Amino acid sequence: MDYLLHNDQLTINASTNAAQLQSLRRNDANFEYIFQGFPDFWGWQTPTLFPHCGRLEDDYMEIDGKRYDSKQHGFARHSIFEAEDVTDDAITFLLTENDETLQSFPYHFELRIGYQLDGNKVRVKYSVKNTNDGEMSFSIGAHPAFNVPLAPGETFEDYQLTFDSTDEVNTYGIGEGNLIHDTTGKPVKLANRPLTRDQFKDGLELFELRDQTVTVGLENSDRSHGLRLNTNGFPYVGIWSPYPTDATFVCIEPWFGLPDVANGNHDFVKKAGNLSLASGETFDAEFILEPF
Repeated sequence: MDYLLHNDQLTINASTNAAQLQSLRRNDANFEYIFQGFPDFWGWQTPTLFPHCGRLEDDYMEIDGKRYDSKQHGFARHSIFEAEDVTDDAITFLLTENDETLQSFPYHFELRIGYQLDGNKVRVKYSVKNTNDGEMSFSIGAHPAFNVPLAPGETFEDYQLTFDSTDEVNTYGIGEGNLIHDTTGKPVKLANRPLTRDQFKDGLELFELRDQTVTVGLENSDRSHGLRLNTNGFPYVGIWSPYPTDATFVCIEPWFGLPDVANGNHDFVKKAGNLSLASGETFDAEFILEPF
């Protein structure tokens, strides 16, 4: 089921199907900011990655010595959520464990994904509650795809990737098998760069932000329109577009988590980048979208 929300500046459409944001528009412009999900390029729009970000080596994890098979990015993006607390300008979706999720993730949980319109911004909210008797290990992230270009007559190469910081961060190249092969990473300084197809030939580029909050943008050449994403405390952000294709979108992906390291031991509880919650505890996070 789809829900249309609005305020005096923005209109969004959100769905119980994977709790995805399916449309984001400014009321004063005819731009659709969200990729509309053409399967020839990519079948999703703004999926949530849970209970893990990226690929598990050999597509499985081990918890308490037992094997659990799980495909890339986990089951949340394949799940139907329940809508909670719907208002004109905010909505929360809920997913809890079920027979299917327990086959790949042996934990009881409450996962909430919320969208709140706040002036010219959308606040995307995550909440994970551990409803088990013991600790729960997990990771969570976002994979939103944003249309590039936005306006008729523009091209992909008319846009640039922007950062509001010039600090040095670590980057991880996600190599063969969509796994991390070099755990030391590579230090780079954040800097604005023009978009090119070739920058995506090696796959996802993952930035380790540590304690920084960075605003990442996709902006046209004169910076008169585009979209900015504020990571708001997420420790990693990925940049991805499928290669080699003429896909008309770029993903900006804030993550609390990492793909598996190649030749690891499959121990999910000790997985690098994972979060841990004690029984009854809740983890909350949000990032912010600003179309302009």
